[in-house]
Amino acid sequence: MYIKQKELFAGLRKEFVKEILDLTEKKTYRAGDIIFREGNHAGRFHVLLRGRVRLTVGEVGQVAFTVNHAGEVFGWSSLLGRSSYAATAVCEEATTLLRVDRVKLNMVMEKDPANGLILLRRLAHMLGHRLHEAYRVIGTRTEFFEAYGTGQTMEAHSPEA
Repeated sequence: MYIKQKELFAGLRKEFVKEILDLTEKKTYRAGDIIFREGNHAGRFHVLLRGRVRLTVGEVGQVAFTVNHAGEVFGWSSLLGRSSYAATAVCEEATTLLRVDRVKLNMVMEKDPANGLILLRRLAHMLGHRLHEAYRVIGTRTEFFEAYGTGQTMEAHSPEA
């Protein structure tokens, strides 16, 4: 088990964790391979085992986050009720990950809602940390960003405007 997986699965019943791990599919990618594109159907979430994945948003491919630590989770849109991915995931080097099907995972969580809730809380904690880091990075930029609705579409404006 990897460090982030330990955080994600801490306090869960061993049988519940085993059921989730039994759902995983190991997949290997080459540098430059696209795992999913922004707007694609969000059918899986991913756990990095080895490699480096760049998450980009928008037509110009603005880097939103880099996944480079074993055990990091990405593609989480599938777990939070979004029908499509909010970013594009591109392998920066040879990459191996575990993929988990959204529908199958939801069935496991529905069978054991107490552990499913703990898992979602752990995921929310990890995503909150990622969001905090994103805010820190945005705060160092000189442009001003206006968010509309969910914050998925942002436009840069001059601070003087």
